[in-house]
Amino acid sequence: RYIRRLGFEGGQIVDPDLGELLCPVCRRLANSILPASPDFSGITRKAMPIAQTMSTEAAATIHHLQFPRALALLGSARKIVGQSTFLKAFPGNVNDTAEPALDPSLRRLTMLYYPRSKSSFSASERLSPSLFLWETLRYSVVSTEIASRDRMSSYSAQSKSCLESLRSELNSSSGFILSLLFRVSHSARVLNRREVLLRFEGIQLLAGSICSGISGDKDLLDATKRKGTSLPMVDPESEGEIFPDIQFWKQCADPILAQDPFSSLMSALFCLPVEVLTSTEFFIPIVHLFYIVCVIQALITCYREEAFDRSNFRNCLLNDVCQEMSGYDIAREYFVSKHIDPSCDPKYMVRRLTHPYLRRCALLWELLKSSSSAPLYDSSNIWEGSHHHLDSSTAEGNSSLAIELDGVRELEHLFQIQPLDLILKDECVHMLALRWSQHFCEDYRSRKYRGILFSTPAVPFRLMQLPPVYQVLLERYVKMQCPDCGSVPDEPALCLLCGKLCSPSWKPCCRAGKCLNHASQCGAGVGIFLLVRKTTILLQRSARLTFWPSLYLDAFGEEDHEMHRGKPLYLSQERYAALTYLVASHSLDRTSEVLRQTTISFYTSD
Repeated sequence: RYIRRLGFEGGQIVDPDLGELLCPVCRRLANSILPASPDFSGITRKAMPIAQTMSTEAAATIHHLQFPRALALLGSARKIVGQSTFLKAFPGNVNDTAEPALDPSLRRLTMLYYPRSKSSFSASERLSPSLFLWETLRYSVVSTEIASRDRMSSYSAQSKSCLESLRSELNSSSGFILSLLFRVSHSARVLNRREVLLRFEGIQLLAGSICSGISGDKDLLDATKRKGTSLPMVDPESEGEIFPDIQFWKQCADPILAQDPFSSLMSALFCLPVEVLTSTEFFIPIVHLFYIVCVIQALITCYREEAFDRSNFRNCLLNDVCQEMSGYDIAREYFVSKHIDPSCDPKYMVRRLTHPYLRRCALLWELLKSSSSAPLYDSSNIWEGSHHHLDSSTAEGNSSLAIELDGVRELEHLFQIQPLDLILKDECVHMLALRWSQHFCEDYRSRKYRGILFSTPAVPFRLMQLPPVYQVLLERYVKMQCPDCGSVPDEPALCLLCGKLCSPSWKPCCRAGKCLNHASQCGAGVGIFLLVRKTTILLQRSARLTFWPSLYLDAFGEEDHEMHRGKPLYLSQERYAALTYLVASHSLDRTSEVLRQTTISFYTSD
C-alpha cells in the first residue's frame, strides 16, 4: 500500500525507515522518532505552585542576588557524590543498556553530532542517551529564542510584554515537541547507573571550576574507571574524535568564563536533581549565578574596545579585574563582539549583552511550566510570523533601544535580579571574578587553540542585505566567474546566508560551489539561494528542495520570471520578511506552504 500511494501522499520526500511521516491532508512533515511513554508524564508538575507565584513574589520582595545559594548547592552536591560510600550505596547494574524505544533517536542524533565517526560510537558503554537528548533540548531552546527576536518590536508596539512574545513563538513552533523532548531527556537521565555516574562526575568538575576555580579534567581517566569502564578517551576509528562523555566532562572542567552562560546553566541543570528545575527556590539562584558569569564576560568584552567609556565603572569593584583582563592578549582575542555601540550608555550596553541569556532562561522556564500534551497545530503557520519582521523595520534608533531595554528590565524583574550598579559593587561578585579570571588565564595560556566567544545583544536574525532594485544585483552577479575554474556559471545562485555565488549544477573542478555541498557547510544542510537569472528562491534542506516566490516584483506587484518583460523589479520587503522568518524558525520541514511543493530532483544528484 505504501508503494501504491507514493504519488498521492508525497512519499517520495520522506523516509519511513527514519521515522518520517507526511500528513496527506496538511502536508506537514512529522517525526515519530521520540517515544511518547506514559512514564514521562507528570515530571515537571511537582513544584509548579511555586512557579505560578514567581512574578508576585518578585514584586513583593526586595531583589537581591541569590547566587550564594547556588554555590552552596553545587558545593554540597560535589561533596556528597564524591564520597565513596555514596557511590557504593547507589543501586543499579553498571552494564544496563539504554531504553530500546530511544534507539532510533539516538542513532539519528549520533549521526548529526558526530558525522565523521565511522563507528558512530556504537559501543553502548560510550553512548549517553540523556546527554544527546539534553544537548538537543539546549540547542532547540536557543534556536527558538533567536527566532522570536523579531517579535519583540511588534509586541512592544501592541503594549505586550517580552514574555508574551517568547510564549507566542514557543506555541507557534514547537511547544509540544520541546515539552516531549524535555520529558524524554529527563527520563533518560536515570535509566541506569552509568547515566547517573556521568552526571555525578559532571557536577564534580563543574563545581570545581565554579566554586574553586580549578580544572579537574586531568583526572578524566579515573572518571572512566569510576563509571565501570577503562576504555580509551578517543575513538580510534574516528580520526581522534573525543567520546561524548569525555567531551562533556571537559566542557564542565573548562574555566567558567570560557563557556556560554546558558550552556553552562543547562549543564548544571543536567547534573543536578530535577527539583532544581521545578522550583524557584533553586532555579532562580542558578539563574543568578550564571547571570554573574554573563555580566563579567560582557564587561571584559566591552573593556577591550578602545571607544568604550570606562569612566562609569571606576568606582566599581570589578573595574580592576576587567581592566587587567582586557590587557591580556588571550582575553582580547577570546572575548569578541561586533555590536559594541560607543554612543550607547556603557551600563545599558552591558545589560544588552545579557539580554539573550535572560531570554533563554525565561523560555526554558516557560517550557518547564508548559502542560502541552498535544501538538499545537492551530497557530503553526509560517505567515503568522512574517508581519513581525515588517514592524521591526519601523523601530529603529532610540525607539529600538528603548524596546530592548524594556525587555531586559522585564526579565530582570521576573528573575528578581537587582540593579547592575549594586552587582558591580558586590564584594562576593568581585571575589568570584578574581577567581574565575585567574582560572581562565592559567588554563588558556598553555592552549594552542583557544577559540572565540562572541557576545551579542538580542539582535534579530537577518539574511543577506539585498539591493532595492534587481538591476543592481543582476549586473553584479550574472557575469561573475567561478573562483575555482574561472568560468561563468550557467545558473548562478546567490547564497542569502553568506553571499557566496554557487550553482545548482557543478563541474568536477568546482564541486564546493554546488548548492547542495555549500548548504552542508554554510547552513548545516539548509540552503537559501537566489537564482540570479530567474529571480526565484531555491530552498534546500539536505536532499529536499523547493522553490519560493520571487523577492522582486514590478511596480504593479507582479513577478517577472526569467525577466521576459524587462520591467524594473523592486525588492518586496513583505516577501523577504516571510522568507527570513521561515529560515529563523527552522520551518522548512514543518510548513505546509513549503512541503506542498517539495521534491527531490536533479539539482541534488551528482
